[in-house]
Amino acid sequence: MGFEKRRGGSLDPPARADLKVRPYGKLVSSQQLFMVKHTIEYKKYTRKLSPRLKDFDYRGYYVYFITCNTYKNEDYFKDGKAVGKIIDILRNAIREHKFRLICYCFMPDHLHLLVRGINETSSLETLMKSFKQETAYYFKKYSNKILWERSYFDHTVRKIENVSNICDYILHNPIRKGIVQDCEEYPYSYVHIKDEISIGQT
Repeated sequence: MGFEKRRGGSLDPPARADLKVRPYGKLVSSQQLFMVKHTIEYKKYTRKLSPRLKDFDYRGYYVYFITCNTYKNEDYFKDGKAVGKIIDILRNAIREHKFRLICYCFMPDHLHLLVRGINETSSLETLMKSFKQETAYYFKKYSNKILWERSYFDHTVRKIENVSNICDYILHNPIRKGIVQDCEEYPYSYVHIKDEISIGQT
């Protein structure tokens, strides 16, 4: 599977708005069908999002889909200065704890993150503890407010084809919420899939 570095543009819904007929005669554009398709696909993952699994140590060559909610779902990530600093902390934590950053999107009240462990000692729990603690400390100092809800949700990606689908979902969050009409317009998202991403040890 040959992916190249790109932002949201290459994952945008089809430009043509050729109409298709749904039951009861209602017309639906191809863009609407695209969004419905990926929302349905994502529900397969959200049903599995849960606190830590008891029989899994979250170490090694795994791909993880993470969701972190802001405290009381406040729209803290509308502040570009704060988001910029938090992104810097995220990138540093990922390097320090031996992960690869695949994709992220800072929505106003939550963060979606897709990362991959790059050696057998890569620990998701250590990464997330470091990232959330450091960003919480920064944000408290910056705004005198609590940044995160407790813990986070995770899904361990076990099929290579799911990585692209999850990236599509993450990048199209701002479109579904009506914030932008094109992924390229949203400043707080990123995707980098280079060559082939393997699930498990390489």
